[in-house]
Amino acid sequence: MNRGGSIVHRNLFLVMLLFAVNAWGQELKLLTDNGLTNEKFSTYRDARFLRSGGKYVVNPLLASDRGAGDTFPFAGGTLTNGDASFTSKREPGPYSYWQSAPRGEVVFDLLKPYRVGKVRVCVLNSGPHGTERVELYKKGDPLEFPEALKMGELRAQDGWNEFTDLDTILDGIRLVLTLQKGKTYLTVSEVEIWGSEGPAQAVASSPQKVGDKSIREGSIEWYAFDFGPKDSPVFANFTGVDKDVVYHKDRGYGFLPYQDGKPGTPSNFGPESNTVPGLGERDRIGKAKAISDSLYRDFVMTSAYYHTQVRQTFVVDVPNGKYRAITFHGDQEYGEPGEQQWWIEAEEKRVVERLRFPLSRLADAVFDTDVADGQLTLTMDAAHPDMEKRSVLLNGLAVFPINTQQERAFADAKIAKIRAAVQRERDERFASLFTEKPYVEEAPLPPVSAEDEARGFVPFVPHWMATIYPNSVPRPKDLTRPLGCFACPGECDPMTVAVRSLKDLKGLTCSVSDLSGPEKIPAASVDIRSVKCWPQRLGSSWGTEWRVMPELLEAKRVVDVSHNTTQEFWLTIRVPESAKPGVYRGTATIVATNGGKASIPMTVDVLPFTLERNERPVGMYWYEHKVAGTPVRDVHVKDMVEHGMSAAAIGHIFPEVRNENGKIVLDASKLTKFLQEIKRLGIGGPLPYHTSTLTSKIKRVFPGKSKEEYDALYVEATRQLQDISSRPDTPQLLYYPVDEIGNADDRGRQAHDECALVTSVPGAVSYITVNNYAAGEKWGDTFDIWCGNIEYTAEQEKALLGKGKRYMRYGPAYLNDARKARNSCGFGFYRRPAEAMYYWHYQCYQGDPYNDFDGGCRDHCAAYPSENSELIPTIDWESLREGVDDMRYIATLKHYAQVAAGKPNGKPFADSANRVLADVLAGDDRVNQYTFRDDLSDDDFHALRRKLVDEILKLRKVVQ
Repeated sequence: MNRGGSIVHRNLFLVMLLFAVNAWGQELKLLTDNGLTNEKFSTYRDARFLRSGGKYVVNPLLASDRGAGDTFPFAGGTLTNGDASFTSKREPGPYSYWQSAPRGEVVFDLLKPYRVGKVRVCVLNSGPHGTERVELYKKGDPLEFPEALKMGELRAQDGWNEFTDLDTILDGIRLVLTLQKGKTYLTVSEVEIWGSEGPAQAVASSPQKVGDKSIREGSIEWYAFDFGPKDSPVFANFTGVDKDVVYHKDRGYGFLPYQDGKPGTPSNFGPESNTVPGLGERDRIGKAKAISDSLYRDFVMTSAYYHTQVRQTFVVDVPNGKYRAITFHGDQEYGEPGEQQWWIEAEEKRVVERLRFPLSRLADAVFDTDVADGQLTLTMDAAHPDMEKRSVLLNGLAVFPINTQQERAFADAKIAKIRAAVQRERDERFASLFTEKPYVEEAPLPPVSAEDEARGFVPFVPHWMATIYPNSVPRPKDLTRPLGCFACPGECDPMTVAVRSLKDLKGLTCSVSDLSGPEKIPAASVDIRSVKCWPQRLGSSWGTEWRVMPELLEAKRVVDVSHNTTQEFWLTIRVPESAKPGVYRGTATIVATNGGKASIPMTVDVLPFTLERNERPVGMYWYEHKVAGTPVRDVHVKDMVEHGMSAAAIGHIFPEVRNENGKIVLDASKLTKFLQEIKRLGIGGPLPYHTSTLTSKIKRVFPGKSKEEYDALYVEATRQLQDISSRPDTPQLLYYPVDEIGNADDRGRQAHDECALVTSVPGAVSYITVNNYAAGEKWGDTFDIWCGNIEYTAEQEKALLGKGKRYMRYGPAYLNDARKARNSCGFGFYRRPAEAMYYWHYQCYQGDPYNDFDGGCRDHCAAYPSENSELIPTIDWESLREGVDDMRYIATLKHYAQVAAGKPNGKPFADSANRVLADVLAGDDRVNQYTFRDDLSDDDFHALRRKLVDEILKLRKVVQ
């Protein structure tokens, strides 16, 4: 890498530096030892030095210096080696860089206080290299708020960037570089710190690291550790500890390896030991574009699934006395909310037990302990009947002496600072990674009436399929659209009302009256929810753009609304199954405690028939293992069934594979019971059942077999699963060995081979997600079912059906578009020759389900979890139910048409109804199931269902 083939070497700037002085008239000298060990290429031969012997620490690790660690002495570090060029073919290399890091941080430790006058940074801003800005901070306490430490900020330019006239007593600085949008590398060649001797009585303003294990602030010495892989970033001024850090007395901290179930000692596991049996580590973020912090993103862990040694011990040499410790725990990807099944012992006493994880799956625990033997001993252990859940993890640890009131106050203050710094780091990462793309409202607010001015808001009735943002304004039709719906007994149907505030509104509520008609429908039959708009990713699930969008339907009837903001309420009526047909009337009322009231007439037309079941199954991908054996399982299943789902894709509850005298035996008792129970609740199937782990489970129990032997074991295992699948009291299983074969040829090959084995079992049916049609053609001759998510052409659909294949569809449940969601399993889906539709996902989220940015991709929740186990539905989820209901209206029309065709003089009516159905499904030649008839307004689209109703009413007269 060579910036224009030139070397940054300016004798003029050196001459200027020789005569640089600070505000007190003292000559500025170079404190960073630049070039002292690089005689060949250093440009600092004539500079005046005040040798500090300091060091710098980078975070995250540099891609250019991979394997070199995070700490470099000034005399040996690339950033202070005296060569400010960007010439690639030099030894030693003149520059360092981070790759694909949104920001890079370097802390320069001068080891004692100096009067610092100037800081200079040389960066490369060309080609794929780009620094957006350079921020300068006092080294200070990294847990302090940045505003208290910040000294300056520059918009970075190619070459030297200079902070001058600092004249501040410092023992170090912190540089933060932010990556330019669209660039890959943060590249720096040289950093200079210029200053003079500090006053004789100068006191360091920042905490001082004492060796590797402790931090001294004044008279208080405390200890802080960040656990995780060597190459993951270390939080603040903590000490990084990976899984192979074994205790020995020279280090003063580390893990004690266990041998035969007992912890080792320095005498038998001394400095030469470099492994801790059973201890693993993870970094859940890596290069993912996700909100994270350096403390919780990584951890060490134990699990009985990987190793029999779960119990682990970490020790720190400390003076005897009383201590307060805080431990940090969390796994944003695989952690589970709720009470954890592990504990921590300090000095052989349990101090943390059954810590409860919130929905974010991140938590900390604070406890006190006494040390009398010069060593703090912390032991982690777990107990759970499921070996996969018999595990414990540790992200961080901080330990403070609390022998005096001053120390106790210091400990509590520092714990608060650590928690604040974690959140601050997450906020900063969000700001650096993600860009808001706000919704722009182009329509003007319609004229406001005097009545609306007096009550402080404009009430209106948007169509429930319209997307209403906080800055949306009512369209003229919204001001006159009647509030109402038509529905069958037992059916749920949505309506919406909204207000546009003309001032700050307090205590805005929406309520409905009883509905009067042929009889009374009580107000309790209408579920009223406020629509919550919140930040969500736009476009791709991995995208970095976001928008405040409507999604959640909260059981919150009272809200405060800011001035010039739109608030929508979602009304879902559940028509009683016993309701008599006819028109029912009532009123929806919106009122604010500091404003007026609006009363909106509401009608519900109860139809004189009930809906038939839809002909094609619709189901959700579902992590059934996370709720199995808990009351939440039934909550999930009932919610899915109530939203029209009759199937689910599962596979995490898998039988135990055993070797009994050389024969494979599947202990499927848990699976069988689970399938029986969900079928009783309404999940009739079919169920795509992930068998991707079957081969590895077989090899684990039957090592060293030939391919032919493994194939025979696979077939026998599938036969035993098929015995369960074919029972009358369980749903049918579809064997699903590989997901999305379009991603790689090896996946296609594996799917081809394992589906061939499945097919050899009588009655067994294989299911493969074919996300690339060409890959399906290449590998799919053994697949029974092709399930596609990409848009197949009509010719491709015809071709695969012509080969005798069965055809299904899958796609996202997250669309943020009610009309598309409805179409995806309604009219748009029904037009395709697919026999089932599956959605990703009922509840799939990383980290906090209420933060769309703390995982590698967006969260996918049709209904969100809550702390009290109640579900929070989404607009898309309600819209999917409407799509299923569209298919139920189709099924009902076809039912009555078939009955009418067998009646005297009934065939003309049946033929007419079928022609209307064909007409409803026509008018759009595209195969896309989401965009069917997007030329129609929401009102006209919904009128397609009314056409079916009118035909059903005619047919009923014929058959009665």
